[in-house]
Amino acid sequence: LSAVVLFGVYLPFKYGAGIEIDGGQGWIGWIHGTLFAAYLVALLGAVRVGQWSPVAAGVGALSAVIPGATFIFERRMSPNRTQDLAA
Repeated sequence: LSAVVLFGVYLPFKYGAGIEIDGGQGWIGWIHGTLFAAYLVALLGAVRVGQWSPVAAGVGALSAVIPGATFIFERRMSPNRTQDLAA
């Protein structure tokens, strides 16, 4: 969601309309980068506790750089996937 805000709201305002939402401080990009790093750390944590395989975490990390792919990845990795599909 931070990518949607960054690329869908912040950058069009900044470069398209010349409006700096964050006053030129870059805190929206900083928040996006922090959330991205936290996602990668969470993937490593899932491998460390044995919840996911290193291959699954690698696919998760790869999906993090493709816009929207994390939603698909996390849905497929959901422990309640069969219940989700039934609903």
